[in-house]
Amino acid sequence: ARRQMGTVRYDYGDAQFTLDDYLRRNDVTSLLVIKDGAIVFETYRMGATATTAFTSWSMGKSLTSTLLGIAIERGLLTSENDFARDYVPELDASGYRDVTLRDLLQMSSGVKFVEDYTKPNSKEGQSWMLGVAEQRMPYNDTILWFDEKLHPPGEAFYYASIETQVIGWVVRRATGRPLADLLSEWIWQPMGAGNDASWLLDRPGGMEIASCCVNATTRDYARLGLLMLENGRYNGEAIIPKRWIE
Repeated sequence: ARRQMGTVRYDYGDAQFTLDDYLRRNDVTSLLVIKDGAIVFETYRMGATATTAFTSWSMGKSLTSTLLGIAIERGLLTSENDFARDYVPELDASGYRDVTLRDLLQMSSGVKFVEDYTKPNSKEGQSWMLGVAEQRMPYNDTILWFDEKLHPPGEAFYYASIETQVIGWVVRRATGRPLADLLSEWIWQPMGAGNDASWLLDRPGGMEIASCCVNATTRDYARLGLLMLENGRYNGEAIIPKRWIE
């Protein structure tokens, strides 16, 4: 049964607020809460509905890295200790020439990439504008612009979205298939998704923007959460390798 959550309250500053206050103050379009496998709270606001597709932004990174894990499990790649260049030789011309897939998964390549797209003349700003927003060149081509190293691979974590784009490029090359097709076949259909999803491309006929931009309903995002909570199993079937989630 659905649970009434109107009694949820929190303190901020000198005042107390309700869940409704939170939703309104933060312009939340959708909130869904699951308890013991059942929906106990679900709301949609500001014109959104249960069939509205919400963009994942960086949650898409988790899907890209999970596709890599499944591809390794299926023998399409050898291991997370492989070098990215083993699958994408073009990376030899970049700072990613000596970086393993594990380094990329842990965002510890050591390549200098500043997660700030607001400076239009920066490499990062140009990469996003030309490779994604304006669709003027393949986004993957911009990866080769980043050659400066801050530290050796595997030494320190530093958040950099471009690392996940490299992973997506590797998965695309190793499997020979679009990431969206792999997501559909390996995760979306097996987990019993209720709605179609989509994945933005860097340009018509191009590749998925692997660091973000999956579009799906709130309930299907919740299904993904449950899938992770259940160690990658759905209805007794192992969809995602348990070791990968661990």
